[in-house]
Amino acid sequence: MVAKDMGYEYNDGEFMRIIYDMYLDVLVYYYKFKGVQEKVIDKQVIESNEGPS
Repeated sequence: MVAKDMGYEYNDGEFMRIIYDMYLDVLVYYYKFKGVQEKVIDKQVIESNEGPS
């Protein structure tokens, strides 16, 4: 129904859903990566501050 409302054919709806799912997967990967990256950076800062004086 969304595809039809946007001016596409009804059959294009499945293709649009697949593209949307792929787009969401990329976003989820990006946000998970950013979260892990921030933790690694924080750990590196803490370890560098705890090094020999």
